[in-house]
Amino acid sequence: AKTNYSITKKDILDKELDNVKKNGYAIDNEESVMGLRCVAAPIFDLDGKVTAAISISLLVPYFPDSLIPEISQDVCNAAKQLSYLSF
Repeated sequence: AKTNYSITKKDILDKELDNVKKNGYAIDNEESVMGLRCVAAPIFDLDGKVTAAISISLLVPYFPDSLIPEISQDVCNAAKQLSYLSF
């Protein structure tokens, strides 16, 4: 574990991965660095394979829980636009 919030149990990781699949984005909620929150979304090629990702990381005071829906939607929209460029 890198921080007190790092996921270290398989059942919790499995639940988190289910959420990522359902929502289309992942959240790093101080799991890697204390005080830092990140949202990431996949970028797909023409064959539908993930070839890259886009993310935004902000200090938690600038990225409160209340902004997660808005920022995650923006990151997902950017990922969709980049996916359409067909790398």
